[in-house]
Amino acid sequence: MLAGQAAASPPSASELNHGIPCIFPMVDHHHFFKKADDVGSNKDNQASSTSPNNDSSDRPSGLGPEEVQSRIREMERLLRLVKEGEQSESKVDSEDGVLGHRLRELWLCFWKNEYAVCGPDVPEDLASTFKALVDDMDKTLKRNYSHE
Repeated sequence: MLAGQAAASPPSASELNHGIPCIFPMVDHHHFFKKADDVGSNKDNQASSTSPNNDSSDRPSGLGPEEVQSRIREMERLLRLVKEGEQSESKVDSEDGVLGHRLRELWLCFWKNEYAVCGPDVPEDLASTFKALVDDMDKTLKRNYSHE
């Protein structure tokens, strides 16, 4: 740095994104979510396969019943609010949320749950409700974002 020059500040998120405003942080989230095929596979455990503590408890086992119920409540709430926003002339739901914001929340919820796996202790009816709600979110998002 030359004398008399101020230290350069780090670039803002919009500068990093070539001036395009982005609603999501500049973070690679892909490692947080696993596809159903990856859960229980040896992909993540290959490096640790020689470790003395490598047992089945190290592997992901899926969502438990309480987590599935919590996510079901979240999905039902967001689907209800999006439907209210779609039917409202002002595009505002009963919790004063704007449809565009609710669709972004729904997209994030869908992204979080699309490849989620229910654990073996989750009752079949709860697991099927979970999957049906994920499918409903997918249809709702396609209906609102489709360019057909």
